Amino acid sequence: MSTLSIIATDGVNSQDVACTVAPAAYLAHVRVLADSWRRYHPGIPFVWLVSDFRKVAHGDAAGTGILRLTLRDLEPDTFHRQAFLYSSFEFSTMLKPALVRMLMRKGAERVLYLDPDTCLQGPLDPVLEYMNRHAAVVTPHLVTPPSGPDRIRREANILLSGSCNAGLLGFRRTEESMAVLSWWLDRLRTFCGRAIEQGLFYDQKWVDFLPVWLPDCLVIRDKGINVGHWRLPEHKVTRSGDGWMIDNTPLRLMHFSGFDPDVPQRLTRYQIHQPQEDASLLALQAGYARDLAEAGYPAAWTRPYGHDAFDNGTIIPPLARDLYRDWVKDGKAEGNPFDTSDPDGIYQYLARSGPAGVPQFWEEVRKRRPDLLSAFPGQGPMNRMRWRRWIRTHGIRDVMHADGFMPGHRKPS
Repeated sequence: MSTLSIIATDGVNSQDVACTVAPAAYLAHVRVLADSWRRYHPGIPFVWLVSDFRKVAHGDAAGTGILRLTLRDLEPDTFHRQAFLYSSFEFSTMLKPALVRMLMRKGAERVLYLDPDTCLQGPLDPVLEYMNRHAAVVTPHLVTPPSGPDRIRREANILLSGSCNAGLLGFRRTEESMAVLSWWLDRLRTFCGRAIEQGLFYDQKWVDFLPVWLPDCLVIRDKGINVGHWRLPEHKVTRSGDGWMIDNTPLRLMHFSGFDPDVPQRLTRYQIHQPQEDASLLALQAGYARDLAEAGYPAAWTRPYGHDAFDNGTIIPPLARDLYRDWVKDGKAEGNPFDTSDPDGIYQYLARSGPAGVPQFWEEVRKRRPDLLSAFPGQGPMNRMRWRRWIRTHGIRDVMHADGFMPGHRKPS
């Protein structure tokens, strides 16, 4: 039975669905998140959209309560371009509105999205209740003005990255919320990178429009929901029985953004100083690191990203992605860029023989480097010989992932 069928018929509360998006390498993170979800909300299904095409072995999700989807379940053959252009992180964040919208189209009344590096520390009943009454719910980075000598710098960072954090987003199915999800997805198809000077910060900066353009959008100001390093300088985490508190409020959802389980004493790589150096927060971090290890983090984290290679196994060089981005801007990009059999595709273009009898890939390298244009200006016999020698001795080292386009080396399409 498919995941979508299970959501509809498995006897769980299919009116509500929780979900996340992540590549297969995040298997351990998703397991920990799903376990924490099932601990407090066993009657609500948890869905994981695996954002790379690589299949997860059948046993990976068995018995964990995770219902897995792939891009084929989402919208077949519509996201190849973005998968090729975007990094793993960018592509996963781009898919958030697509997943939420699809689940609603399949019948869910309310969908709660959670980032894969979040973990429930208590029930999210207040969030679910808010979702009963509002078309959307979002959470701010800060619930009080920052304090301390770096307060202005921190405020400026939030202005650049977005006042709301996109690690928790809740939607109730209404005509207005569906329209906003479609608008957001349309923007993210092209503008889901990090370009601060252009006002872009992945999927997140766009979320600032939600409370304005969706009048029934609630900003949840509960300091214990979606707690990350950005909020901790003003608030203190403490142990309370079997749970945790942040000041005098129950800690319900911790967001371990930038956390490295191999360095569990550091909360995040995004700040030089630990926001709060005390035993309670360190214990919370150590527990999360332990949970990840038990969920198989060391092995899962080494999984190759499914969109790192063409369909014949050749690793995609950054130059290929840059060139394809130019094709998209010029309106020349058509079909599936991963397809090596397409005579008009990016792979065939780069692999075919170009000047000096070497793959066209190297001519694209030469055109982008003034030093090479100066050193190899023409295509006379001596220049061709020197150019081929440079490719074999220096190019293979200087150009990332160039080994799939070496002269005389070509994988079958």
